[in-house]
Amino acid sequence: MDDWNDLAKKVSDKRRAVSATSAEVPQPRPRSEAMNGIVDSIEGRRINKIAVLLLQRRGWHYLNYLHLRDAVRRSGDLGSAFILTAGYGLDGVALALEFPQIRFHLASHRGDSTRFRKAREITVEWSLQNLVFEKPIASEIPHHWSFELVALCEVLHLVSDPQMLVEEALQVSRRRLYAAVPLAADSSRDDETPSRVTGFTRAEFEDLFPTGTIRGCYWSHSGAELRNQLEDLSDGQIREASGQLMDEAWADVIDAIPVRRAEALGMSYLSDPHRSVEP
Repeated sequence: MDDWNDLAKKVSDKRRAVSATSAEVPQPRPRSEAMNGIVDSIEGRRINKIAVLLLQRRGWHYLNYLHLRDAVRRSGDLGSAFILTAGYGLDGVALALEFPQIRFHLASHRGDSTRFRKAREITVEWSLQNLVFEKPIASEIPHHWSFELVALCEVLHLVSDPQMLVEEALQVSRRRLYAAVPLAADSSRDDETPSRVTGFTRAEFEDLFPTGTIRGCYWSHSGAELRNQLEDLSDGQIREASGQLMDEAWADVIDAIPVRRAEALGMSYLSDPHRSVEP
């Protein structure tokens, strides 16, 4: 955690542009527009409550949710989705609220069922019927499963064989595969290293997947700066400034690829829409 904090501060301090000129930086959609007009509804207020909890977790948790949400939105008409995550499950609650037509299945890669405790409590309190908590998955995804979208959220750099995990995900994905990882300056893995703790280079990340869309995330001008802000704020301060912080976070969701690692600290992948893999 300390290494990530130091790295985020270094990247933020450089304040590099996403590309050579600021005019080339794609503009994110406003949060109110992107939320499909539900900001002031009961669901919208509940999503905001979850967003505050994600922000209070600090780190990349809220940004992870935004990029996953964007992948769900871009995937079109979905009926089911499986999310393998190293997080706490709160992003699954927010997605279930915004996309009630999708049945979400959530599993922790950490092998610890207690990580979803708060998410489970909220799911019961709000009577969410489209969110299912699976047993932790530390080794492999059950081959008999089948989902229209499979999402690997910040887990590929934690496993000894990321290619095998991708292949397992492709086997159970009928339409789309999404993944997000930290971006590394160069390869950090060798035969003696059990996990790629500093992430993947762009070339390494692309080699894992079939044709799809690669994007940057945790940009130096938005996501990395937001992370730094959160580290310096109390939970109460985050709650009071949550609207502004959420608006700043939404600026991280843009259609661009970092040229240099100083521009962004992460990457995401979404497979092409017409890929079809038999379960």
